[in-house]
Amino acid sequence: MSTACASLWGQGVYGLKQNVLDPFTEGLLLGGFDMATGEWAEYDTLGFAEAFALGSSTFDNVAGQYVFVGAPLGGGPLEWYNYDVEGNELSAAAPLSGNVHSVHHDMQQDRFFGLQGYPADSIYIDLGEVDGEPFGYWEVNGWATRLVEIEPYTAAIDPLLDMPDVEAVIVGASCFDSDSGRYHFLSFGGTGVTRLVRLDAVSGEVQSDVEVVLGPEEGFAEIEFCIPTGQVVGLWRDLTEGGVMRLATLDAETGVPTEVVALPQVWGFTPDGSVFDQNTNSYVLHYYDTDFQPHLLAVDVVTGEIWADYDLEGSSFLELECNNRAFAVARYGLPQGVLSMEGQCGLAWRRGRLVHIGLEPVEWMLMDGLGRRVDSGRLWPGETVPSAGMAGILLWREGRVSGAVQLKPVD
Repeated sequence: MSTACASLWGQGVYGLKQNVLDPFTEGLLLGGFDMATGEWAEYDTLGFAEAFALGSSTFDNVAGQYVFVGAPLGGGPLEWYNYDVEGNELSAAAPLSGNVHSVHHDMQQDRFFGLQGYPADSIYIDLGEVDGEPFGYWEVNGWATRLVEIEPYTAAIDPLLDMPDVEAVIVGASCFDSDSGRYHFLSFGGTGVTRLVRLDAVSGEVQSDVEVVLGPEEGFAEIEFCIPTGQVVGLWRDLTEGGVMRLATLDAETGVPTEVVALPQVWGFTPDGSVFDQNTNSYVLHYYDTDFQPHLLAVDVVTGEIWADYDLEGSSFLELECNNRAFAVARYGLPQGVLSMEGQCGLAWRRGRLVHIGLEPVEWMLMDGLGRRVDSGRLWPGETVPSAGMAGILLWREGRVSGAVQLKPVD
């Protein structure tokens, strides 16, 4: 079932789909789903990864890439992957130096933030010596959480804020407001109380920490942030037998939920199975009905209208992300270039040619006026963008440095 009252503006919902087309194919299957038509738009077999870390995905709304943490095919430590969904190729991969989850892309600053668990209380158990060397291990008695920034091409992890009182975070229950740079998440400690924590990701400070006002058999999960309305939105769960799931806004100052619409068709959901389309104020959810069949549902959070509900015919769709690139360009303009020493980085005009003048590889992408990808590529130092005949906005990134060049057709 679907209605024509809204659409995802052709940007697409992406996620890791259960590989039912060819169960013997090695690698994960990345699917693209068109919410306007209810059709699968594409399938890409990710032959480089065999598993993913739950709650680790996000979407790079500058480069147009699906980003996730996964296990490389054949084994090895977890890696950070950047996959170009339009060029259908792996853009970058790097091994992680630690665990990260609940990752989000700041569309205004073009930065990646996430959470990391770390041992808050540990003691060393001394077991004596083996072959003359000390032998023992660290016993962890308690965990805490910190806010981190992740560099998208090297996967370097930069700690920003330690939160020793946050023992656990609900998987899939985090969101980001690119207008203000605020990171929101739901914590759940040993007291059994759910709390909404709001961080200033730029300054690395806790802005608020409130208890979510819930009944004795209620829960809240799968939060997203609606940037146009400035609201946290998520699933308000009645955990009693026969209880009904509701979509609700959540007041970040008081912790009080307010119902948007009841969702009696939703029996269950997968963690990190929701995403938000900023173009249409739509909360998109992967859920299971009472017959355990997977669906993809979209709700306009302003009107409360359920404008799409598609039966996925048995195929689970995990780690959902939405391409909000057109929204990002329209709301925030072009990414601001960051100057390095003497400007020797990225792309620059040299005698009428757009030349890579830096020291590291540059990823570039040409977009038209609607934020749609036209072309993309990678340059090594000294190479030139094939800019003849190009028109639009060319975005580039070299490590942490990014910028933009406007190209106009030459008469």
